[in-house]
This record gives sequence, structure tokens and C-alpha cells, in this order.
Amino acid sequence: MSSFWNHVRWELRFVFRRKAAWTGFAVILGFQLLFFTLIQLPEVRPAVKSFFEKLGYAFSGNFTSLTAAHFVLMNGCGFLASAFPAFIACESIAGDVGSGMMRLVLCRPVSRLRILGAKLAACTIYLASLAAATAIGALLIASMFEPWGPMIVQIQETGQRVQYSAPDGLWLYLRGLPFNALAAFTWLSFACLFSSRASRGSTAIVTTIALFVTDDLLRRMPFFSSIRSWFVGSLLSSWERIYEPSMDWTWVPEVCGRMLAIDAVLLTVAALLFARRDFNP
Repeated sequence: MSSFWNHVRWELRFVFRRKAAWTGFAVILGFQLLFFTLIQLPEVRPAVKSFFEKLGYAFSGNFTSLTAAHFVLMNGCGFLASAFPAFIACESIAGDVGSGMMRLVLCRPVSRLRILGAKLAACTIYLASLAAATAIGALLIASMFEPWGPMIVQIQETGQRVQYSAPDGLWLYLRGLPFNALAAFTWLSFACLFSSRASRGSTAIVTTIALFVTDDLLRRMPFFSSIRSWFVGSLLSSWERIYEPSMDWTWVPEVCGRMLAIDAVLLTVAALLFARRDFNP
């Protein structure tokens, strides 16, 4: 077991040596700064106020840093925080195959499953660090532009709007971090699946993002509202139910269990494909 974790540490060093890993932090930080800067413009502020008041709340005193941080996290940053770990997984697995690095690693007496497991563990650690930095960074940057105060949330799945005091809102915001990371892990599992057969990292990346975008576009179309729960994105956004006023924990085993079941199937298939793959050029 100690040799496995040594392998994980080795893979983790390679993950954070990749430019794409640090690019993920920079892009998300830049997106957040750009968003909060733009909504301060006199040309944009009235539209933000109008949008917020349509939710049924007064803009002054309610559009706070907590509200704004949650909004940007669920509209843009969530996608980026899921996409970059998938990029890293594709580069770590399929990229090493295309560069010939994988054949060199397999010259050592090490199983393919351990290689795949170590790469997955390293990418998961990167995912967790990026998800935490995204959520905390959004809140800190929002605090630079918007006042501290109550948190107002519109739950995307049900359309329900709720308001919480600042302490309760902050607690719920932080409590959502592991659920958000779990949702992003599913896209990481898809990336591992596609990377287990692709010979180039770019091929696996394009396939993963194409699936992500297609799923999101279809589930947002009104024609498919009756089957919206079938789409992967709908399941992954179900964790927003933590913001329901009458929230109990009975839904957690069902929703998280379905996520973990999907992850288990994807990773099992990825492991089988990777174990049987011929790495000869």
C-alpha cells in the first residue's frame, strides 16, 4: 500500500507541473474578477438590479457577496471547475500514451490498474483543491465588490427561491463544497473512460467536453422538460437541494448513491479497457 501512495505522490507532482493545472486556477480567478468587475459598470448595473428584483427581492441589502458568490459559482465557475480536472485526467492518461511515457512506465514491474488508480487519485486531489479554491475565491472576490449580508438562492432544479441570514448562508455555502466536488468527479470519471482508449489527450478532451456540452444543451431545451431528470447534468445539480428550507438528509443517499454508481461503472469500464489495451506503437 505504501508503494501505491508513493506512486500517487509521484503522479501528483507531475499533475501540478503541468501548465494546464495552474491555468485552471488562473482562468477561474480571471473569470471571477471579470464577472464582478463587469457587473459594477453603470451600463450593466441596472440589468443586474432588474434581474434580481424579478426574483421578488429588493436589490439594495439583498444582493450581497454571498448571493453573488453563489450565483457565479453555479453559472460558469462550476463548469470550469469540472472541465480542468477532466483536462488534466486526459493529459495524464491519454497524453502519456501518445508521448510514449506510458510504455516507459510499464517497463517497470507495476500493474496497469495501479498506474490508473494512482493517476485517478492525483487528479482527484487536484479536483478537490480546484473546487475549494473556486468556491472560497468567489466568496472573497465577491466580498471586495458587494456588501456582506443575507444569502438569496434560486434552486435551479425546482425554481424555488429562499433567503438565509448571513451566518446560515455561509454555513450552507461551505457545506455545498463536497457535493460540488462530487458532481465534478463524475465528469472526471468520463474523462478517465475516454482516455483509456484514446491515443491523444486532445481526442479525449474534445470527447469529454462534447458530451458535457451536449448533455447541458439538451436538458435546458423546453422540449425535453418531461425527461430532464434523465440527463447527467440534472443529477449532478441535484445537490442544490441542501438550500431547501425544509431540507432533510433523506435525499443524500439516493442522489449521492446514483452519482457514485455512475462513477463506479465508468471507472470499472475504464479499468477493463486500460488493462486490455495494447500500448505498442
